[in-house]
Amino acid sequence: ALALRNILSVPLTTGIATAYHEWRPIGQGLLPFTAVGEEAIVRLSPATEVIGDHEERELAREPAMEVRKEDGEEKSVQVGWWLTIEGTLRLRNTQQEEAAVIVRRILTGEVVSVSDDGAVKVVPPTRLADRNPTSHIRWQLTLPPGEKRFTYRYRKFVGMQ
Repeated sequence: ALALRNILSVPLTTGIATAYHEWRPIGQGLLPFTAVGEEAIVRLSPATEVIGDHEERELAREPAMEVRKEDGEEKSVQVGWWLTIEGTLRLRNTQQEEAAVIVRRILTGEVVSVSDDGAVKVVPPTRLADRNPTSHIRWQLTLPPGEKRFTYRYRKFVGMQ
């Protein structure tokens, strides 16, 4: 995706945007109406006939507890929350023929489940104080015409503020 800020003196109207690298097109996306001074996100896709979208929702929230010594006694103290989050990716192939696609999702937390034989790679936290690993999910498939949904579920720690 590209983040663009409109620094012109006129608004940018909705339309197709093409991104280039060294004069070679690398992808296209839909530029939404962008007022002067505002920012727009253009999601790039090398195949303009394949459209993707995703959403996440919280399924559960459990207290994260630690045992700490206070005044010589061990006490159980809440230090944050363990969130269980479910994500849904939707791809729509508007072509009449199949399209070869690779879908990647990088998230902070540990993957619990993934649909459609998605491959998961977990990278441990780089700092000792961090509790959440970085998880990389990758799907590689042939997408038939129409819509396809992928789901994943993961847990992550959120500290108390």
